[in-house]
Amino acid sequence: MSDINVKLKHNLDDADKLFRILFASIKIGVPASKRKIADVADLSSQIVDYHIDKLVANGQMLVVNSQ
Repeated sequence: MSDINVKLKHNLDDADKLFRILFASIKIGVPASKRKIADVADLSSQIVDYHIDKLVANGQMLVVNSQ
C-alpha cells in the first residue's frame, strides 16, 4: 500500500469550531438562526457568524429564508 499524505484544510482550532457548528446544526434538526446555533454549539455569536460564512461558501451549509 502506498503512503498518502494528508493535512487539515483549516487549522485545528478552526476545525474544532467548524465541527461544533455543524454538529449543533444537526442536533437542532431544523433551520435555525445563527444565535440558536451559537447557543447549542456553546460558542459566541460573532465566532459562529464568521465561520458559518465559510461553511456556506464551501457548500457544507445552506442559507434558508424561513420568513
